[in-house]
Amino acid sequence: MHTISRFIRQQFLGALALAGLVVTLAGTATGATGDFLRLGAVNVADQGTRLRNAGDGPALQLLVEPGQPALGVSNSVLVPRLNAAMVGGRRASAFALATSVYSKADADAQFVASDAPRVLYYVGRAVFLDPPDEIVTVGKVRVFAPADGEITIRAEGLCSVSMGSMLLVTSVISAGTGHTYHDGYTGPCEAWKSAEVKAGQRVDAGASIASFPLDPPAAGSFSGIVEVVFQPK
Repeated sequence: MHTISRFIRQQFLGALALAGLVVTLAGTATGATGDFLRLGAVNVADQGTRLRNAGDGPALQLLVEPGQPALGVSNSVLVPRLNAAMVGGRRASAFALATSVYSKADADAQFVASDAPRVLYYVGRAVFLDPPDEIVTVGKVRVFAPADGEITIRAEGLCSVSMGSMLLVTSVISAGTGHTYHDGYTGPCEAWKSAEVKAGQRVDAGASIASFPLDPPAAGSFSGIVEVVFQPK
């Protein structure tokens, strides 16, 4: 009888130990494909998980304590169509579009008084004039006067002439002026033109190199900058 009781007690204790092991393993187990999402545990699946809210509001809200990131990722791969209100703590309005031409008129309109001096257009270019071309554009832009004042276009850089005579010319509101450089010249070159403007006035401005006179034809190059500057009255 004593032997039977001891055997039953050993079987009972063994069952309790096995049950405890199962509970322990369940507490640390990871969620797998098809399982419910387990909070506070690692969840692993061999397929992506989708959350769809058929009603109003977001499908997912991530709430954390102050100063803690709401989301973490495992790599730097681009997330397609991710739309964020801020980048590096700055809103989109703090960034400029990357283009070959730098124009800050729109940005200045937000942060600079309308009657303050400002650069409306700025570009760096290297262009070549080769026959049969008679004229090559260095820079061309249409701007609007932010207030009553004066707009000046200026081209400045290095000119080289290998044949004929080359004219570096700037124009604003259909009026132009420039300087001519002759065969064999290599050195600094500059041209500028100013015009009075009224607030909101549309202004076309540009700079070019041209063969002048046309016969004999010119060959040469210009490397430098073109800028359009507004100066209030």
